This record gives sequence, C-alpha cells and structure tokens, in this order.
Amino acid sequence: MYKLILDYFTACCLLLTAAYVQAENQLRVVFYNTENFFDCKDDSLTRDEDFLPGGTYAWSPGRFLHKTEQLARVLAVAGGESFPHLVGLAEIENEDCLQFLLKSSSLKNAAYRYIYAESADPRGIDVCLLYNRFVFKPLAWESIRPSFPDNMKKTRDLLYVRGMLPTKENLHVFVCHLPSRYGGAKASESFRRLVAGLLRARVDSVFKQEPDARILIMGDFNDEPDDLSLCCDLAAMSPQEPYSSAALYNLMWPLMNNPDYGSNKYQGRWSVIDQIIVSSALLFEFPPQQEGLPLRRLPEAWILFEDFLVIKDQKYLGYKPFRTYEAYRYTGGYSDHLPVCLDIPF
Repeated sequence: MYKLILDYFTACCLLLTAAYVQAENQLRVVFYNTENFFDCKDDSLTRDEDFLPGGTYAWSPGRFLHKTEQLARVLAVAGGESFPHLVGLAEIENEDCLQFLLKSSSLKNAAYRYIYAESADPRGIDVCLLYNRFVFKPLAWESIRPSFPDNMKKTRDLLYVRGMLPTKENLHVFVCHLPSRYGGAKASESFRRLVAGLLRARVDSVFKQEPDARILIMGDFNDEPDDLSLCCDLAAMSPQEPYSSAALYNLMWPLMNNPDYGSNKYQGRWSVIDQIIVSSALLFEFPPQQEGLPLRRLPEAWILFEDFLVIKDQKYLGYKPFRTYEAYRYTGGYSDHLPVCLDIPF
C-alpha cells in the first residue's frame, strides 16, 4: 500500500512538472562536471585505483554516499522551481554510479531517464544526458568516439541525442568533455582542436539535413570561448549582432575575463571552460512565425555561483569552488567546477 501511495505521489509530481513547463514554455538546461563521481568497486579495465578504499584518496562507501547527496542537492538548486529538464553530466565513472544517483537520492522524485556514453577514457569517466521524459522525447542517439593520429590517446566520447520538444520540434543535443590540459595548455591543444573539429563536422551534418536546426551543445571544453578549439575549429561565435542563420553562438563568451567569477579556478585565475553553445535557431526564429512579431531572443546563460558551492580562497584570495578533495585531503565538497545553466523557450 505504501509503495502504491508513493508511486501515485511521484506520478502527480511529474504531471505537475510537465504542466509547469508547458505554462512557462521553457526548458531549464544544466551542465555540471561532477569531479570524479566514482563508486568503490575496482574496474580492471580502467585506472580507478585511486578511488578505492585502499587507494590514494581513501575513497569509501560513506564518501560515495555523501558525494551522491551533494550532486543531487546541486541539481535540485539549479532547477529552481523544479528539477532541470535537461542535464549534461561529466566525470561519471559508470552507469552503476548514475543509477545510484537517480534512485538513492532526492533525484528519484524527478524520475529522470538517461542516455549514457560509455567511452574509452583510461580513467573510465564518461558523459551522459538526463532528461525529463514529459518534455523531451529522445528519437535517436549516438556515442561519437574521437580517434587520434597515434591511436594511443584516449578521451571521452561525444554524446549526441536528437529529441522532440513539446512543440513537436527537434532539439539536437551534444554533451562533451574535451581532453584536459594535462602536460600544459599548448602541448595538449591539438587534442582539443581535433575533437572540436569532429564536433563541428557532426554539427554541419545536422545543418545539412536541417538548415534551421535547434542545436544545443554543452560541456567541459577545457578551453575558453576565445581559444582556437572553440572559436576556430568549432566556429562558435560571440553572441553579437548581426546574427546569421545556421551558425553557432557561445553564450558563455560574455562571462569571460571576470577576476571574481567563472566556472573553474586554477592557480588563482577564474576561467569559463564549462560552456553552453546554441545554434542561431535557438536565439531567433528564421523567419518569425508571424509577420510583424519580434524575433524570439534567448536569455543569457549563467553560472550557478551559490554560497554552498564555493569557499574562501586562502592562497589567492576571493573564492574558489568547494571541491571534494584539496590535493589528497578530503574536504567533503562538491566539485572543482560550477554548474552552467540556461533556459530555452519553446
């Protein structure tokens, strides 16, 4: 009887969420790099030894459970009135971790469905997309695997999902986590440029089939909007007039170069490496639905800079993300990244 009551309550909550989305005519989108969301089980095919009970970080079931609750809290706050409708996540070790997050935390009330990109990353960290099934219906998806000239480099797959909005319009979603800057920004730049070029090729294939495609790209790019991988290889422009059809615009561009603000902080400098990029069809309608009506403008993206997600930076002053670990010292925080958010009208 208790389970029937709970199921009924959950169904009512979901219907209310769908009604709220229809009334507001917008989707809340969030991307979040979770920073090493590992379980406590050894995977012989990946380098996960540091996150085992006997590993460097002394990872434990208690710490994993705490991390799970932290991630659920972040998404609940990022959702505002309700849970976000589309969520891209990075640094998820496996589907077991993701299912535990969705079933054993407050996210169970959101009844998310998900699409997971199992990659060849040496550490086993992947990207995925969570979606509210009442407002986004996946129609097709693909895990796109980058390949490098020496065939030795491995990184995260690009996740592509084509889905339908409540208006019966297509929305093309890419979730990304480009190669890190390990070894230096310049030394690793070619890896990110190669993956960004691959992403651009897939975007162009979408534009070829659907010139006014609604495309949403979100991820941790490990580069800022004005770096070559993004402004040249991906060709994601600053959102400034005049706008063009069948083009990409990086909504995080206006948030760069703020000394007190960003999505990640390294050696005292804030940067915006977590980004949301959209096609021109999500900025405007081409053409307007009715003559004489103003074109639809997409609100600006923002970084979720909440008090509980940051702590004082004792070394470099100001604030910094509240991480799970400082070096090898467990602090019980959230992530070394802050979430980035966007509301998409439809």
